[in-house]
Amino acid sequence: MAGIHKINGKTESKVCKQKKMNEVIENLQKCRKDEVYCDIQLQTDDGTIIPAHKIILACRCPYFFSMFILFDEKNKSIVKIKDLDSAILKILVDYIYTDKIEISDQNVMDLLPAANIFQLDSVKALCCEFLQATLNPSNCISIKDLADLYENKELSKNCEEYIKKHFLKVIEQKDFLSLSTEAIINFISSDDIIVPFEERVGGRNSTDVLNSAEVYDITTKQWRMISSMSGLREGFGVGVLNNLLYAVGGFLAGSVLDTVECYNPSLDSWTQITRMSERRLGASVAVLNGLLYVVGGHNNEDTLKSVETYNPNNGVWTSVANMHKRRAFAGVFTLDGLLYVLGGKNTCGVVPSTEIYNPKTNIWSMKSLSKCDILFCDGVVVNMAPNFRTHPWSDCFLM
Repeated sequence: MAGIHKINGKTESKVCKQKKMNEVIENLQKCRKDEVYCDIQLQTDDGTIIPAHKIILACRCPYFFSMFILFDEKNKSIVKIKDLDSAILKILVDYIYTDKIEISDQNVMDLLPAANIFQLDSVKALCCEFLQATLNPSNCISIKDLADLYENKELSKNCEEYIKKHFLKVIEQKDFLSLSTEAIINFISSDDIIVPFEERVGGRNSTDVLNSAEVYDITTKQWRMISSMSGLREGFGVGVLNNLLYAVGGFLAGSVLDTVECYNPSLDSWTQITRMSERRLGASVAVLNGLLYVVGGHNNEDTLKSVETYNPNNGVWTSVANMHKRRAFAGVFTLDGLLYVLGGKNTCGVVPSTEIYNPKTNIWSMKSLSKCDILFCDGVVVNMAPNFRTHPWSDCFLM
């Protein structure tokens, strides 16, 4: 007889069983679409009605089991499903009846949270597999956020590994601005982040935090090594005052630093100077009127709007007026006796403004930026011929 198999003396009709099962599934789906014996209508916010059978939904979906067995909906013929797109509900109901589902770029971000609500773990797993296969620099952070939200540890881990492997491309994406300070610190301090040596992040090469330093000789047009700093650090600010180089704050081994080192090129040596009043990662550094200004940054808890100055004559740090906005990794330059701070980021994202500090009045003023997505911004002032000046900022370039 066709479809009959003898296994250890027992008869099993595998082909027939599968065929009958397929027929049952097809008939159930046909009954649903023809509204035969349907005893429940699922209604979405847009008024769409999806007919179904309570017993099928309850047997195949934990969410509907609770609804139709344990709660008042068991006695109702219409149930409203709120805050869910009707197309997504149709896909999930079809899956409940047929065990088939089509996942695409257009629906996966809606299917995953819906599958989570309906406790359809198999659909959640399929969505995560799809997302894993479509990882790229522009979506890996948002996908990791979804994976963490729905507690898919494997997908979250794969996203993290992808981010580390493609870090230089990821930081160019807008989603990078949404990362918390803690997340950024975790990534840049990771031992397995992949960054080519010639493109260091702070004070790190492809494997280690660095304390080495190089200088470019404009005469020979070559780089050469100089003495190493006394301590390791990354993500620090740099400024030059009175022909001395200052390395300010930064990050090391899970902690933001308040230490500062000063390099004397005549002696080829580094010296620790007085600690700042705040720990700062990603602070901006500028020199104005013989003082070293250190602006904003992150401490171990939040983005800062505080500013302090270092006077090399007495070795004392002094706080000045706070900025209006908290910001880190901002651009900074001085022009006509004023200090300009541009862009940067805080816990809310990009800071789309410029602040201008007048040391004579100890007051900050605000201006909006023409670009609203500046994160790692820098500024430089150059001398230009008067006929090129069409705007007060025409000799300031933003990068």
